[in-house]
Amino acid sequence: MAARKQTRHIPWLGNLDIAHRGLFDRTEGREENTLSAITYAADKGYAVEFDVVLTRDETVIVFHDATLDRLTDGKGRVDTVDFADLAHTPTKLNGEPIPCLADVLSAVAGRVPIYLEIKSARKYDPTRLCREVYRLLADYKGDVCIMSFDPRAVRWFRKNAPEIVRGLVIEDKTLQKTSSRLMLRYAIRRNTPDFLSVDISSLPHPYYTRWRKTGKKLITWTVRTKEQEVLGRQHTDALTFEKPAVLS
Repeated sequence: MAARKQTRHIPWLGNLDIAHRGLFDRTEGREENTLSAITYAADKGYAVEFDVVLTRDETVIVFHDATLDRLTDGKGRVDTVDFADLAHTPTKLNGEPIPCLADVLSAVAGRVPIYLEIKSARKYDPTRLCREVYRLLADYKGDVCIMSFDPRAVRWFRKNAPEIVRGLVIEDKTLQKTSSRLMLRYAIRRNTPDFLSVDISSLPHPYYTRWRKTGKKLITWTVRTKEQEVLGRQHTDALTFEKPAVLS
């Protein structure tokens, strides 16, 4: 594996387990990626992970899906509506509004590290989203990193905002084919991520063992059971988790 000549020392990276999309619990009225879930996680002392996408008017919102259908009563793609329109499409669970990134940053306020996942699709250029995320992070005082399945997003930050900690998110299937493994190695050499966030189903794996030996951090997702928690603690630095794992 081609490692960077010098590994950045990032003391906070991987030092806390990470609440996936906030510490959401639908039985307790907290939907994923909402202010209530994210602030609850921060209040409990967990790092927080959440997803960001871009609306039509280029507002960065905290939302996982490309469409509104699953979590709200709205229909269609998020990038076809303006942020103001989302006031009429709150989450189904409890009517909580979809938050913008600016409001989430204000709510976390540096209390715990933020792992911000940039959502993009192969047919869409992530440049606008990356640019807007960076603009919002420019004055943020807390510990924050970006990560993405999309190497283009990681590359944008390497080129345009190298001071921002960046990570590459990797699915289990990426290591199952020789061609995919070669593409992964190329993406790592080209984009020089500070950490990898890997599918718990892919552990353990010699590739990731070698990665950790270079001094870089390895995070795993999504840990949902005690068995996965044990596995993750053996082979990674931090767990991206959902209840009941970690808490029980």
